[in-house]
Amino acid sequence: AAWFADRGVEVYAHTSLEKFAFHARQAQVLPVAVLQVDCTELTWVFDQEVKPMLEEVLAYGGLFCALTAREGAANSGASGTSDAFGEFWRLAPESGRLRLVSRWRWRPGEDEGRVLGDGENE
Repeated sequence: AAWFADRGVEVYAHTSLEKFAFHARQAQVLPVAVLQVDCTELTWVFDQEVKPMLEEVLAYGGLFCALTAREGAANSGASGTSDAFGEFWRLAPESGRLRLVSRWRWRPGEDEGRVLGDGENE
């Protein structure tokens, strides 16, 4: 956190989605980036809970980045793998909606991740 503080970047960690949304609304801040790490529980409620909350509190043009051991931020049908998935979403100023920018997959033993195409899990 000290590295970020020296650069004028505020970093917050929250134990729940509700606490994050409450803090953002209470502080009247619009985060530029939200990072979700290893929260497979949120995969199943992404469309119903996570996405609408982010569309409310994220700054226009802001990024949502998810790194999850399985599936990604939204359910993609790749459950049960030992791979890591990264998804990058952007709040589009034109529509006010989150739009998937890219999906990545990292496999054990591989040096680099691979960009996935639409609907691709392999």
